[in-house]
Amino acid sequence: MFGRPTPGELVRDLATGLTGIYMAPGFGKTPTVYLRPPRGGYEWEASADAIEPATPAS
Repeated sequence: MFGRPTPGELVRDLATGLTGIYMAPGFGKTPTVYLRPPRGGYEWEASADAIEPATPAS
């Protein structure tokens, strides 16, 4: 993980290739985060070690 993102920050989930808005940390035994699609939709849980800052090309 690149560091602790702030809520609302745009990040890329490396496992799925999806770009999402960071919402909050997850609550599991392994570090996870909750992401939401930029245009709205259902949140998904991603590994905290598999996200990076989103770039304009993401």
